[in-house]
Amino acid sequence: MRRTFKLVKALFLNWIRSKSGVFFSIMFPVMLLLIFGSVFGGQNVVKYSLYVQNLDINATGEPTEISKFFIEALNSTKVLELKEIPSNVDARDYALQLSKGFGPRARILVITKGFEDKFINATISNRINVIVSTIDYMLKEYSSHIPSEQTKQIEQSKEQLEQVRSIFGNTTATIVFIHEPDDSAAPIVEGVIRDVASAFNLRALNASESIKLESENLEVESYNAVDYYLPGYISAFTMTNAIIGLLSVITDFKRRGIVKRLASTPLTKAEWVIANVLTQTFLALLLTAVMIFVAWIAFGVFNDVLVGIFLASRSHAFVASKSSMGASIDLFIGWLEENNDFT
Repeated sequence: MRRTFKLVKALFLNWIRSKSGVFFSIMFPVMLLLIFGSVFGGQNVVKYSLYVQNLDINATGEPTEISKFFIEALNSTKVLELKEIPSNVDARDYALQLSKGFGPRARILVITKGFEDKFINATISNRINVIVSTIDYMLKEYSSHIPSEQTKQIEQSKEQLEQVRSIFGNTTATIVFIHEPDDSAAPIVEGVIRDVASAFNLRALNASESIKLESENLEVESYNAVDYYLPGYISAFTMTNAIIGLLSVITDFKRRGIVKRLASTPLTKAEWVIANVLTQTFLALLLTAVMIFVAWIAFGVFNDVLVGIFLASRSHAFVASKSSMGASIDLFIGWLEENNDFT
């Protein structure tokens, strides 16, 4: 066994001296892991691009306060990536220009002129509507408990409120959402805009939510893409490294005449085979450790998952590399016996 371990050491040192061997055995798999892990393994929050054109400008040439608050509310959702469009361009022409290129989808929200004034008028009108509807409900349900004189006063107050409401009319502040008909994300963006507008309306009426949604997370472990394809990377590269590494060593030894020199030594075929198997197994373990360490540092692979990944990858990788090495070694031994290069 001493000769076997010495041969293992010699084969390992020969691998270290080979720059191409180290690169393709360790560095190349790590590079692929980092590249594909960065591209496909991220868990970034999805954001949808939305161009905003604010046409509600005051006398000083600045956007009105309420229109700015509405844009800030859209931006606070952290779902939309807002980009401003100058107010002196046509939004539809701008959208057509965007749709011709390869950039983001043409989604444009236009805040129309007079947005602030119409919003204030609509808010006052809606508040009066709430008061009037409350009076109607009270008179309908509890008129029998209210004295007739007070009932007349309430009805007169209601008529006065309706007269005030007629001054403000039924105008509403308008925003226009322009998008392409085949844009699959447009309904999502439109839903976000509607939610913000609804929250804006409630806030303007000083109304509280009648239904409150609470979100809770399940206490379960979630996995990202790296957790799944890390074992595949390890298995694939330990298998290919075993085949390519062993064949390259044998070819190099044959070219340099080392095989014929080994034939004149007391080294047996079994020791030669065992030494190569041990060397490739050690390199497979080394690659596995490096890949898992890089995945842990770069992508935060969970600590409690590392053991499972390690065992799963090692079991598949060792079987695959062992079978591939066995086939390569059998072919090599058969070739040696045929050519009488090894005794």
